[in-house]
Amino acid sequence: MQGGVLRADEYTGIAVSDEVPPECERLDSNAKFPPPCYAPDILHELREKEQAELASFHSQNLPERSQDLDRSLKLLKRCLKRTRKIQYHVKAASRWSLARMSRKLPYPIPDAWRSVLAVASGGYLPGDVYIISARDLPSNHARHQQAIEPGDPSYGQKLLHVASTSGGDWFSLVVEVRDSIDVPVLQIDHETDRVARRWESIASFLEEMVESDD
Repeated sequence: MQGGVLRADEYTGIAVSDEVPPECERLDSNAKFPPPCYAPDILHELREKEQAELASFHSQNLPERSQDLDRSLKLLKRCLKRTRKIQYHVKAASRWSLARMSRKLPYPIPDAWRSVLAVASGGYLPGDVYIISARDLPSNHARHQQAIEPGDPSYGQKLLHVASTSGGDWFSLVVEVRDSIDVPVLQIDHETDRVARRWESIASFLEEMVESDD
């Protein structure tokens, strides 16, 4: 108002309440769930068909997700090429920078994740995953480690925190064996500081994230 953007007749006050006032109706609790828009016999037939298709799906021997790191890295390169207009800042980490940053971390960066950073040091994957750049790995790891240490001592695992989501979750490598080539990946929930998901390898994690764009 002081800047002349709004006049007095162009705004009004609002009241924010923790509880619904007595004179107001609770529409969210009073509304009933609408019935399906099908006749009973047709709905019964559709549900039988749904159960049959679901049983058929579960009876199939589905292939296990690939553990091939080379294939996953090829998918990553193809993904970055497809999105290069909006990910122009993504750079490949050099062997020198990876070695230097690895010395600043409590555990060496596994070879499989070094291969990822050598393709994309920073940048977004389709599954809402942001890869932390090699330069920012030490500070990012320290920040997330402070968050989980007092929360749940039952982890009992050596972790390197290497990626995050826009919603605040982060992804950690389980570094139980020094200098291991490929390692499991955990998704840590930012609200509970507990494990939400687990992949048995960086290859399977990477492939699932990249394939979510197909």
